[in-house]
Amino acid sequence: MKTALLAALILFSPVLAQAEESGSGGASPVRLSLLGSLSDNESAHSYLYGTLPFDVDRVYGLDVGLLVTNVETIWGLQLSPVAMAETAGVLQVGLAVGYAEEMYGVQFGSLVAVGESIWGLSLAGLGSYYEELEGIQLSGLASIAEDIAGLQYGSLAAGADEVEGGQLSLLGVGAGSVTGFQLGGAVSFADRVTGLQLGGAVAMGSVTGVGLSALRLFSMQDDPSAGIIINGIGFGGDYFEDEYMVTGLQLGAFNIGGGDIKGVQASAINHATFANGLQFGLINYASKLNGLQIGIINICPDAAIPVLPLVNARFDTKEREAREPETYIDIEED
Repeated sequence: MKTALLAALILFSPVLAQAEESGSGGASPVRLSLLGSLSDNESAHSYLYGTLPFDVDRVYGLDVGLLVTNVETIWGLQLSPVAMAETAGVLQVGLAVGYAEEMYGVQFGSLVAVGESIWGLSLAGLGSYYEELEGIQLSGLASIAEDIAGLQYGSLAAGADEVEGGQLSLLGVGAGSVTGFQLGGAVSFADRVTGLQLGGAVAMGSVTGVGLSALRLFSMQDDPSAGIIINGIGFGGDYFEDEYMVTGLQLGAFNIGGGDIKGVQASAINHATFANGLQFGLINYASKLNGLQIGIINICPDAAIPVLPLVNARFDTKEREAREPETYIDIEED
């Protein structure tokens, strides 16, 4: 019975194709694809390589492929091991791979979900990539995108150029700029974060807001940070020249990066090139000081008495004024 039905479909495929071309005008409510989709200039009656009811540009309803389905526009449900569309709406399910140039709704790929732009929800077992995403991107291993407005999560890694919203990963996150929050279980890196940055082990980048990490590395590529920086160890701030490494509060176990501080620096050991404000700790060192040092040992080579217990003070207004023009944080795009 099945053999006879298949033979009938093959024998009468030219008739079905002509009826489809004359009747539907390139649109169909239901489309069943055996192996794939024909291009517009190929014969619609290429037997099992074609579609039933043969080649259409648009589907409003259900598009199912046994192996691969590829359609220009699908509004409804697209289901196949490899599901592909130029424009897809509502729900696309790729049992292996889901791809859409423009996706409106939910896209799922058990292995990979890929597209140029998506407005909605992306789910992928292994990884996903988009040029532009507005919504939520979730992947079992890695989520990558260029521009994100929403939430990005990858169990091992999440990476983007610009993020407005949030990034999450159990291992590491990275971005050019983040407005919102960035949370990495081990590593968080961004050129600039406006909001919250959390790195379980290591955090790098300029923060305007709150930064939390076990180790914070200040690099020569970073912009200055402003707000509250809390780290177990802060290191690397001596790269900054005539700029405040941190404006606000730097709190940690050991702040040994050097650099210039405006505000409060508090830890067991504090080290600053220029401290404009207060250093509070067991051992405080500032090459230049405009303010106070409170601790067991306080060192400032430029002070009247370079080393004092309990309290040391020096007010260097010229040094402070020389740095004032550099204290602002410009968060505008270039």
